[in-house]
Amino acid sequence: MARKKPISGKQRKEALQEKRAIKRGEIEKPPPSHGGPNRRRGRGGRAQAQHQARLRSDDPNVSTAAQNAAAKIESTRKLQSAFRKVSPEFLALWREKASNEPLPRPIDPTKKHFDIGVVHQQGSDDLTTPKRPKWRYEMSKEEVERNEEVMFEKWRAETEEKIDRWRHREVNLPDSPPADADDHVKEEFEARRIKELTMRSPTFYEQNLEVWRQLWRVTELSSILLVLLDARCPPLHYPPSLHAYLSTLRPPRKIILVLTKIDLVGPDRVNRWKAWLKTQYPDAKIVGVKSYRIQYLSDLIDAMELSHQELLAPPDRIKDDAAKLAKWQPRVRKVVNWNVVRKGEIAANQDSEPVFVKSDEKGFQEEEGEGSEEQEMKEVLEPLTIGLIGQPNVGKSSLLNALFGTIKVKASRTPGKTKHFQTLFWSPELRLVDCPGLVLPNLVPMELQVLCAILPISQMASMASCISFVSNLIPLETLFSLRHPSEDEEQIEDKRTWRTGQPRPIKVDDPTGKWTAMDIMTAYANGKGWLTAKAGRPDVNRAGNYILRLLADGRVLWAFEPPLSSDNVTLPSQDTNDGRGIWITDVRDKDRPTSTGEVSSEDEEDESGDSELEEEAEGSGDEDNSGEDHVEDEEDTDESEEEHPSQGQTLRFGGKFGALSLEEDDSDS
Repeated sequence: MARKKPISGKQRKEALQEKRAIKRGEIEKPPPSHGGPNRRRGRGGRAQAQHQARLRSDDPNVSTAAQNAAAKIESTRKLQSAFRKVSPEFLALWREKASNEPLPRPIDPTKKHFDIGVVHQQGSDDLTTPKRPKWRYEMSKEEVERNEEVMFEKWRAETEEKIDRWRHREVNLPDSPPADADDHVKEEFEARRIKELTMRSPTFYEQNLEVWRQLWRVTELSSILLVLLDARCPPLHYPPSLHAYLSTLRPPRKIILVLTKIDLVGPDRVNRWKAWLKTQYPDAKIVGVKSYRIQYLSDLIDAMELSHQELLAPPDRIKDDAAKLAKWQPRVRKVVNWNVVRKGEIAANQDSEPVFVKSDEKGFQEEEGEGSEEQEMKEVLEPLTIGLIGQPNVGKSSLLNALFGTIKVKASRTPGKTKHFQTLFWSPELRLVDCPGLVLPNLVPMELQVLCAILPISQMASMASCISFVSNLIPLETLFSLRHPSEDEEQIEDKRTWRTGQPRPIKVDDPTGKWTAMDIMTAYANGKGWLTAKAGRPDVNRAGNYILRLLADGRVLWAFEPPLSSDNVTLPSQDTNDGRGIWITDVRDKDRPTSTGEVSSEDEEDESGDSELEEEAEGSGDEDNSGEDHVEDEEDTDESEEEHPSQGQTLRFGGKFGALSLEEDDSDS
């Protein structure tokens, strides 16, 4: 009997939709397959294409609900993030390097400080963020979109060229071999150079124009912009390209840098990062969000109110001219009741407040209430708009839900959950706009983007390079108390015979117990009992996937320190590190696991989430196929999960969604 091929949940759902459409008579039944009973049809086949084409048509027999559902699916696919794929040669070379190159132990203490040269290096200032071309209301929709497409293609070609120059510049070899070298030396040199260039990690950025259009719309609507930065590595989330783009907006917007997830970092590191960010961006306000509860967001609301007051003040060029000052009016609403949102309440008498309804591209128009005079309504401006922008998985939607005190938008630990910008009224005078996360162009390696959860881990095929990068920053073998794979190897007795007087070779065991990145993944897979389906070898891809999820979700606490500076601007760190790198162990004493590996926190969750996450982390099933992309559905990963990777050692963990919970907890009061 032939073995059944695996099928994803999305393919199973599409096959079911096709079967129901055939039963309803909406599409024709496909011809019988000649490949046997176990032959799998690819994503619905021709019948599915016919069904989708019929839904997009004006067929009167198709229900309105079906057409709306098809339009929603088409819109979601249109806003799907697009990234480049790594080459098979890159995957093969990194698997070889991860298997043979020992990891540096102990970790250099300077590794815990973020290398600002990674972000602000040569050529990083040349990277730009695409800016919307100028348009007029007289232009048609087709003309505007065509101009945007032409501009975007030109920008993407220039960005790819700059990234290629960066990758070539990072190769640690001279441009040409010695002049007196023979042909053999030249061939070896060229082969080494090609190998070094192939192993250079790429950098990812958003390449879908529709996603960038969401950012343009949010920045056009907003007068105050909240730029959310992950407190574990803030410079990565505010690259030079985004700073340059926001600086060119006219009229100027007020920028507030919001450090999120500071519960996972600790107050001392947050203060050091605030001091460093203030030296880099003196005009921006810097706020840390302790927890996503309204009582802990007072600093953020105060910063918004202060920014609003600054927008009401006339600029210097207007102050010096009395005639202009008499006619000058601010571009934002003058009166905003901040006490309403500060208390988390709704205005008691809403009839006395203007009601705004969405109108056209120009913004919002006012609708008169009963008893309101026309002159009074003319004096009311549009609501003050505050936009939330940032890279994926920094907590924009979670912060928006916290400001409202209830779930208004969907939030997930999966990067890119928000697909379209969403406008919500915080009060009749305030509206908030949630922008989808964009992977901004930056000259940083892919592995750093994966560590900071900017990229979806399930779509990363290069587990070897990612675990190698992380292992140079965190002693994973100590963190998880792993057993070296060589200790589990079966000792084979040497049965060879030797002549008298002939010396026997002496086997020298490695006393240092050096680890490689592949050893770490193998040891973790052995500890979990994860084996590939075909060959029965340790499933290193599943192990690497799982380790990266633990780091990205905040269940293993880590954070960079501010960059070292010669003028001693940053505050000195108080811990001794002891070779831990960026792994931190001085945060959240109540969540410290016990010696048995059980978390003693009051927010402990069910162990059922453990098995769910293990299913998500499954690889291809065979190590030989690890070079292929493993794209899995992550729509069911919104529920909180808990994992205890400790095997007998006291570790520090933090539950990201425990810190972002909206429920009242007596332990935090």
